[in-house]
Amino acid sequence: MRSRVILVRLVYRIRVGCSVVLKGYSGCVVGGLFRRMFVGGDSFRHVVQVSPLFRGDGRFLLSSPAVLDPSVYGFSASAYFAGLDEMVSLVDQTHVELEGVRCKVEHVEFRPVSVDMLMGSWCPEFFYLNYRTPTVVGVGRSMLRGGRVYGLFPLPVYVFGGLASLWNRIVGEESLRIDIKRYLEWVRRNMFVVPPCKLSSYTVGLDDGRQVSGFVGVVGYGSAYPGSREHRVTVMLARLSEFAGVGLGRRLGFGVTFFREGVVVG
Repeated sequence: MRSRVILVRLVYRIRVGCSVVLKGYSGCVVGGLFRRMFVGGDSFRHVVQVSPLFRGDGRFLLSSPAVLDPSVYGFSASAYFAGLDEMVSLVDQTHVELEGVRCKVEHVEFRPVSVDMLMGSWCPEFFYLNYRTPTVVGVGRSMLRGGRVYGLFPLPVYVFGGLASLWNRIVGEESLRIDIKRYLEWVRRNMFVVPPCKLSSYTVGLDDGRQVSGFVGVVGYGSAYPGSREHRVTVMLARLSEFAGVGLGRRLGFGVTFFREGVVVG
């Protein structure tokens, strides 16, 4: 059961043949592209994350508006299994459209993500997350204003609480589910941020004129009980973040995250 595939990562390489002007953040453009690519559109709910466009050297295109020069670009998406028809429709693309411009799909890479891969054979005492695109975490609701309250610092309880809820949604099997209330209590008492933190804020523009700010950078994490089952679960969720992202707006290119073992240097 641990070897069961729970997510699929699709990585696309496309050739842009002429200059293309992106009116808003490229993550939102890619999110709209995937919504159109799914059969019938409704199965887009199975997507858990998309990335912004990235260049040949791996750098994400965060500026908005932006001009794409003729070249090869990439983007990715992670989804849990929605059925064979949907998977075939995503892999069997020959062209996609960016802002009305037809672009050739040169390569699609299919990467299955299993429970075993996320649990890993080694559980590091310390690890860090590199938040590569603007990230915003929800921290609750305001009793005074009644609206959602957002955080611009990735405290463990917000990061891993969201990942634990996502894990329960995609894993399916009851025996693999996390007791969210019990786990979050452990996180509040035992997880901590390992300095130095290297964070900054970054604002991107949407095509409707609105702006969204989030944090980017590197934060290290550890716990008071690195040999515990809860610590192993936390490391597993940190690995999941690399495929599913962190925070809000993950299907619009926000919260793209890389997992690394060890501590932040310098």
